[in-house]
Amino acid sequence: DLPFVTPMQLTGQHLVERCGYIIALYAQDGSTGYGEIAPLPGLHRETPEEAFLQVQYVLDWLTGRTLSHKFAECNGTLEHLLASYTLSPSVRTGVEMALLNLLAVSTGTTLPALLSPHYHETIPLTGLLSGSMESIAHGARQLLDEGYRTLKIKVGRLPVEQEIALVRHVRETVGSSVALRLDANRSWTLQTATSFGEAVANCDIEYIEEPVAQPEHLREFVQRTGIPVALDESLAAGATVPEIDPAYIRAIVLKPAVIGGIERTMDYIRLAQQCGIDAVLSSAFETGVCLSVYACLAAVANERETACGLDTYKHLAEDLLVERFQAIDGRVNTKENWQHSLNLRWELLRPVART
Repeated sequence: DLPFVTPMQLTGQHLVERCGYIIALYAQDGSTGYGEIAPLPGLHRETPEEAFLQVQYVLDWLTGRTLSHKFAECNGTLEHLLASYTLSPSVRTGVEMALLNLLAVSTGTTLPALLSPHYHETIPLTGLLSGSMESIAHGARQLLDEGYRTLKIKVGRLPVEQEIALVRHVRETVGSSVALRLDANRSWTLQTATSFGEAVANCDIEYIEEPVAQPEHLREFVQRTGIPVALDESLAAGATVPEIDPAYIRAIVLKPAVIGGIERTMDYIRLAQQCGIDAVLSSAFETGVCLSVYACLAAVANERETACGLDTYKHLAEDLLVERFQAIDGRVNTKENWQHSLNLRWELLRPVART
């Protein structure tokens, strides 16, 4: 249970701490692979208690099985192994994470190298901004000083006129050399979204995530405003894989523990590569155990450098890692952060008895 720096208002929930489980898989050679299972209230359907019940059965079933090198391909082998358990998205992610981490450690390599011989050694992060106009403007200047060159503003929470003024103010504050992304979380009708989009069309918006409540209106929003969109909620576990038209979809935002696992995330990465759009890794306020793996996925996701949404680590007062997950000059070293994820702060963990 890790406290947030300040209480978070997320999807109608007032949260003061982040709760979850760490699982460990051991190989006969003494190698260990960790995975994080942390359903977020309001975002995941499964509760932590339900997740714990699921993982007990699958860990018992995995015991004694062979650790296959094919797991690293993330191309159906994990699905074949785990399909019969119908695991919730957060549980599936944690189990696959532990398996892949264990495979990397036992073979003497690193996770990014295991996933691809061609990976970015460092990746840029997107600085997340939310709150009042004053706090967002201050936060934007601070992030620029820290080296960030891509910023994301949460919109769809205030009256639309205020948010138009907010976006314009941030663009004026950061100048033209900084990429600006918006995230509306399906907050608006097509009419409201269009009014907003037309008013900020001259602010050079890279894209806006899910601006309309009905996904079938996304194309029309882009046609009316000229602002590209990114998919996020449309990719949740159980959803039909949407048609990706690069004429109006600029990126897909991938939260592995929401869309249903690491292998499913890699499926979406390959789809994005085929369509010529960006695959943007993002998080649900997990610890460095998760974030280090997500950074590895981001390192192999795009041919060109693409900022990812792992800046959420700043919202946790502490990390489970001895060397906490962090960015330096707005960038994450994928190999070093993954290596740090192998060393946990055990004093922040407590064993949970199986039921």
